[in-house]
Amino acid sequence: DDDDDDGADDDDDDDRTPRRRRWDLEKYGVPINQEDMAATLLGFSANVVVGIDIIAGRPLPEDERRDYIALWRYLGWLLGIDTVETVD
Repeated sequence: DDDDDDGADDDDDDDRTPRRRRWDLEKYGVPINQEDMAATLLGFSANVVVGIDIIAGRPLPEDERRDYIALWRYLGWLLGIDTVETVD
């Protein structure tokens, strides 16, 4: 076991090869893949905005839409979801 808390163990089987890092299943459980996390984020962000548009019968004001998506983008970052950075 590693003493660091990064969730991975060093594999010291062969000193001639780079160390591989493995997830500590016993300590952290089964990891969630990026695709599942991104799909969940989509369900709570963009899909909700579309649902509000449908239920309200009109689109959300652009500033509210942008703020809501920005909040969920930040939450995704906190959760460790990979993002592609874009410049507007």
